[in-house]
Amino acid sequence: MNRWVAQWGNRLRIQHKVWVALLSLCVPLSAGIVLHLYVVQQLLVLQQQRQELMLADEQVHLLGRLAIDIEDGFRGYVLSQQPVFLTPLAEAEAKLGQALSNATKLLARLPGSPIRLGPIEQQLKDLLQTKHELIADIQQGPAEKALAYVRSGEGLRLSDILRKDLRTIEDRLERQRNSLNEQADALSQRTFVGLWVTLAGVVALGWIVSRILARALTDPIMRLQSATARIGAQVDVAGITELLATGQGEKDELGQLAEAYLAMARRIQTNIREIEALDSISHEINTMGPDDLDGVLRRITDRAVELGQTDICLVLLRDERVNCWIVEAASGEWNDRLRKLVIPWGELPVSVRAFEAREVATGEGFHLDEWPHMVRRNLSGYDTLAFPLIADGIPFGVLSFLNERPQAAPEWNQRLAEGLAQEAALAISNARLHQAAQQLVQQNSGQFDDRTKRWLSLLEENGRDLVQRVEGILTVAHVSADQGAVTAVDPGAIIGEVLKDRAGEIARLRAMVYVEPGLPLVACYGAHLRQIFDNLISNALKFTREGESPVVRISGRVQGPMVAFAVEDQGIGIPLTQRTRVFQPFVRLLMSEAAGSGIGLTIIHRIVELYGGKAWIDGAEGPGCTVQFTVPSFQEHRAVLNARMQSSRVLGVVDEVRREAL
Repeated sequence: MNRWVAQWGNRLRIQHKVWVALLSLCVPLSAGIVLHLYVVQQLLVLQQQRQELMLADEQVHLLGRLAIDIEDGFRGYVLSQQPVFLTPLAEAEAKLGQALSNATKLLARLPGSPIRLGPIEQQLKDLLQTKHELIADIQQGPAEKALAYVRSGEGLRLSDILRKDLRTIEDRLERQRNSLNEQADALSQRTFVGLWVTLAGVVALGWIVSRILARALTDPIMRLQSATARIGAQVDVAGITELLATGQGEKDELGQLAEAYLAMARRIQTNIREIEALDSISHEINTMGPDDLDGVLRRITDRAVELGQTDICLVLLRDERVNCWIVEAASGEWNDRLRKLVIPWGELPVSVRAFEAREVATGEGFHLDEWPHMVRRNLSGYDTLAFPLIADGIPFGVLSFLNERPQAAPEWNQRLAEGLAQEAALAISNARLHQAAQQLVQQNSGQFDDRTKRWLSLLEENGRDLVQRVEGILTVAHVSADQGAVTAVDPGAIIGEVLKDRAGEIARLRAMVYVEPGLPLVACYGAHLRQIFDNLISNALKFTREGESPVVRISGRVQGPMVAFAVEDQGIGIPLTQRTRVFQPFVRLLMSEAAGSGIGLTIIHRIVELYGGKAWIDGAEGPGCTVQFTVPSFQEHRAVLNARMQSSRVLGVVDEVRREAL
């Protein structure tokens, strides 16, 4: 039975399973009801036949009584010659015709061989005619003939014959009535037994169907609940796979949900590993010395191959003097074979597009088959993903990923590639900074003039900038990992805390901050919303026009399931062509001399994406700009929670049904 249930569950969808279960219960129950109705109909037919038998018996009995009345009325008149004795005879004669007609009709409708009243009818008519003739003789003269008829007993003989024939009919009717009673009793007993059998069958089928549904529906739901408990700080993919193994391959919605859930768990585990890798590499960059660059780049390329499931990862730097690529690092065995190799600029068209456009590029374009020393492996035809390496908004190389199998753009793990490219750019910039500082110190041999001091000061400042960039990378990497409990958050209170912390800066700049009262409640992690407003208010205070005091206006409104906030300033503004780029990491406007890591808007963009929202810059070209973003409304979030509670109650009912079924 278990094998059949498994095959049944694999082939049918949930709706079809429910229909099969309902049919399994309804068909036998309907058959039992139909059979019961048939038996009831037969009982009604028998009841009708018994009723007709009783009516026919009454009519036959009435004919006998009419014959007796005719005989008694005649004998009384003959003996007394009083007309009053003819009254019963006259009444019997008046009723005789209708009684014969009724009896004939009723007997004709009875089942079995027909009972004919023709002879009895003739006997009654002959008897009645004889009586009338004798009565006429008596009324015309002497009654000797009538008396002789009476004394002979002929009349009594004829009456006895008539009563005997009628009695025969009554006996036959009684036998038929007894037979019908026996049939009715037998049907009643069968009906009673059939009802109990039907009830027992329905109970048994109900138990079987509940067991089947428990295996097909309740058990998968319980496995999904158990799998949910395996997702915490770490994702136990092996345990989840073992729990959901029996549901894989099923064609119904729960089987598809199990496969999607397992895929989700694997993606979560991959994301956690990516964040851990980026965190580890960022820590190495923050503490690396001038001679640690090769090791850091090797670890970046190796982790790129491991986490991104690519065949090869290369760090390519552009040499502007000869317009070519130099392989700074490569993954695995390719590092020893390709490191410091010079590649003509046009041989890597995908990397060229990424470098020149300063954005990700994909396609086919790694053509190395003409290199004579690459005889052990032909790399032509590799599909490529390239991310630019950028420092202070200027590209200086690319991080290139290669796959031997064809791979479309959506199949690449671009988020991981972007993070690794940023880490590689930081590592190279940091190493170059250390190298420049050491060369400067050696050249001056400890004697520093004002120009040297300015260079050292600049290097120190750039070093602090690199530290800020590393901290920014860590902040962005931990945005998703550090998400706390989603609660109802009052934006007015959050903005009040930010303004209180920046009260000194606001007073020094003589800034004016206007906050719209009654901002709608939102559903998010309070620290995230505080970071958004802190970054936006900081930018509004920082990027001001010379000679003007900052003016900031904060507003919000409900838009469907989201709340849209706007932070408007009257500062230097952002050109239309730059309004998308400013959300990328480490992008700072050239027109601004204000300090900063260029990571603030990136953090805002990552946070609102975490909650399904978006961030953008609005307003016309010119001074001032309005940064807008959306986060979920608490009212909508509460409605979703209520729906989940209803779903939980349904699961509770399913659990109860499962326990009863077991």
